[in-house]
Formats: sequence, structure tokens, C-alpha cells
Amino acid sequence: MKLPKGFLHRAAVTSLLPQYSQSELMNNRFFEAAHVEDQEVDRAVNIKGVRKEADAAEIAADNLEYFARNKVTMEADFVGNLAEQITKEKADLFCNTISQFWSDGYQVRNGTPMQQLLASVRDYLLSFLDTPKPFVQQDAKLTEPANFSIFDIQAILDLNKEMLYQYLHEWMRGHPNYLELTLGDLYCRRGLYLDSLIDAGNEYTEYAYINSYSLATSVPEKFAQIKETDYPSIIHTRYERIRERILFFGPFIPDMPDNQLEFGVIPGNNPQTILYDGKHAGMYEYRID
Repeated sequence: MKLPKGFLHRAAVTSLLPQYSQSELMNNRFFEAAHVEDQEVDRAVNIKGVRKEADAAEIAADNLEYFARNKVTMEADFVGNLAEQITKEKADLFCNTISQFWSDGYQVRNGTPMQQLLASVRDYLLSFLDTPKPFVQQDAKLTEPANFSIFDIQAILDLNKEMLYQYLHEWMRGHPNYLELTLGDLYCRRGLYLDSLIDAGNEYTEYAYINSYSLATSVPEKFAQIKETDYPSIIHTRYERIRERILFFGPFIPDMPDNQLEFGVIPGNNPQTILYDGKHAGMYEYRID
């Protein structure tokens, strides 16, 4: 069916969403689709049993190889600075918990080490409140004691914020859009396979005490396709909205994959409104802006 004169190509509608405005990958996808009438942009394809990593096309387009190239330096910087702030023993415990018990799936996360870290995050969040409130959607009845103090958690959050400011600026200097790209333009996202649509315009509550977002686009696209569902979805949020809440960044953690570009984000204290951008190329697009 021919588009009426003046209407945007379907691929252009997707590529012009705010969350993709500085994505060279989405720009390339648009140009590939634009020469075919009514063609949608491509999406990354999930392959069952294969680790969810950023596609080679995205790594090349958006300078994401920077993080793999500098991972050893980033790890040493993070572990060394964290050891000075919360002791080497606790720094090693934190990094080992993330690398060994976060990346291997839901069942492993239910083990004692991760449950203790989740309890530490819960206690940190509760320290800001006079009366408890539900922070997460997940029924989080943690029975293990916290193994990091609220001051440890604050130190970890502060270090991530400081280091990410430095390294993200360095990464952006090699990005094709470096003259326009700022941290204020930067989006992160998570892929979800939902049983029903999210009520747009309502307050959004994070699922768990640590939630996985990615700097990449292709990784969340794959996660949204893990299970057969009517609503493969992507939730985008500006980096500026989560920068105070980043508990870990994959490239900073020894033995963590560098090509998932993963942020471990804790819930916030302030309400967040979720917006719906429609269905695009098979994905339901949401923003927390």
C-alpha cells in the first residue's frame, strides 16, 4: 500500500524516536529500509541458547568496541578505587558476587551471595524513608542479612557515577555523532517479554532491587524475544535519570562480559512516569523521560 504524500516512511518514524536520535545503528537501519516502500527497520534476532551480546553491526556503528578495548584499564581503575573506599575484601566480594551470581540467570541469583547484596540495596533504600514503602514489583522477601553497609552501597554508587562520567565522555569522543552527542542525549534500555501492555502515563516501579539496562540497543531487543509473547517490549530511560543509581557497569567488573554494555540499576526514591511510543518493527516502545 502506497503511503499518502507527506507521510513519513515507517522506518523513519522509528529512527526519529527520541531514544534513537543519536544511535548510528538505528540511522543505518533506516537507510537500509528506506529504499523499500513501507519497510520497517531491522531488529536484532535472538538465538536461543546463545549469550545476548551487542551485534557486530552496532559495535562498529556506535564505537562500542571502545569498552572492550579499554576493559582491563577500567577494571583496574574500578577495583583499585573501590578497595580504597570500602576495603579490598569488600571490593573483591562485590565484584565476585556480580560476575559469578548475576550473569548466570535467575536461579543463581536466588543464592545467598546475591540475596545478601540485594538485602544491602534494600537497606540502603530504606535508610532514606521514615516509613517503608514498596520499591519493587517483585515480591522481595529477602531472608539473608545484608553484607554491605549503607555507606558501602553509597560509595559504590558514587564511584560508578564518577568513573562513568570520565569513560562515557571518552567513548563519545570516538562516536560518529560526537559533535552533537552529550550525556543528556544518552539513553539506556531494558528488554522485557510482557504478558500485557504497561499502563502508559502511570507511575513506573522497577521490577527488582537490581535491574539490568544496557547502553546497547541490540542486546535488549534480544532479551525481549527470549520467550514467546504478544508484547516484546523495550523500556528506555535517559542516562541522566539513572546515573545516581548505577550499582555496576559490566566493563568495570572483572570477568563480566563487556559486550552486553550492562548497567545494574537500583530503584529510585522519586516517582517515574512511563510513556508509550507505540509498536515499532515488532517491539512495543516505552520511555521513562
